[in-house]
Amino acid sequence: MALNSLRADIATRLHPLVREIGLVLVFKLVALLLLYTFFFGPSHRVHVTPDGAHSAVFGPHTTSPADPLSRPGG
Repeated sequence: MALNSLRADIATRLHPLVREIGLVLVFKLVALLLLYTFFFGPSHRVHVTPDGAHSAVFGPHTTSPADPLSRPGG
């Protein structure tokens, strides 16, 4: 019984600013979790292979002549 009265006493003694800051922090945490879920979650990720990354950085694979000096006009 003393524990319940102690909890009630602590709950009523919280400063209004502490309560407001706590609510703002909880709201921001929920907002961040929602943003992550809807925009950055695993379902929105692109599957990248090493060949795909190579093509994106260096362009598609092309074949080059064995001897660059044997080109016409070269």
